[in-house]
Amino acid sequence: MLINVILCQLQVGGEISLAEKIHIFKRKPDFVCLPEYFLIPPGSRDYSEYASRYDHNLKLLSRWSDELDTTLIGGTIMEKSNSSMYNTCFVFQKGQKIASYRKRYPTEKERQRGITPGKRHIVFEVDGLRVGILICADVLHEEAFRKMRKMNADVIFIPTVSPLLANDTLQAKARRDHDIFIRGAEISRAYVVKTCGLGTIFGKAQNGRSLVAGPWGIIWQIAPESEQNPRIQSLLLDIDELREFRKTAMIREVIGQIKSD
Repeated sequence: MLINVILCQLQVGGEISLAEKIHIFKRKPDFVCLPEYFLIPPGSRDYSEYASRYDHNLKLLSRWSDELDTTLIGGTIMEKSNSSMYNTCFVFQKGQKIASYRKRYPTEKERQRGITPGKRHIVFEVDGLRVGILICADVLHEEAFRKMRKMNADVIFIPTVSPLLANDTLQAKARRDHDIFIRGAEISRAYVVKTCGLGTIFGKAQNGRSLVAGPWGIIWQIAPESEQNPRIQSLLLDIDELREFRKTAMIREVIGQIKSD
């Protein structure tokens, strides 16, 4: 089974343009992933305006998934529930909401601005494919990837915004990619699809470091010179290859355990 995934490394605070929709639609994607905070109003100082646009944003994501005839991983929007506010990723399949995931591990700054942690991880099925969602800082917790493995995720989509760091080096970036995303793919034994946003959030510049990894390493990542450029990237992922890899790894583990006993 081959799946076609599209990562939309685009400016936060905007919408998908008609030209971008046409570009995406022509590639007939199975999944399209938007960045974290993709629809946050430009110049926001807090989450209040974002939260007030909740109904509008849900309808917009539904319409886009219908127009693109795909399963849309809708970045994240602010969701209010009773007295709590969540950074939530909604998933729409051809216009119909099929899943939602509240960020399990908000950053300290998110908590200070009123974001409540979600309580559960999710994996859902689309046409025989097991799909998981993590959001940005969730990846800093290995238990999130271990949970994805227990829930048999085939692919994990990760809407992200990644702050631009002063004096960041290629070596430091490569080390983070290995320690977080390759390691996460190894733990979960799933494909990891990280989609980053561009622009600024609360005055902080973001860096577009989108990538795709498998348990065996990086499959694709944005070039260093293109980290500040919009990019709509299409990739084919081989699910049969992934599942065969997992099966082989499990057999090796069993044999290793027998030998150690």
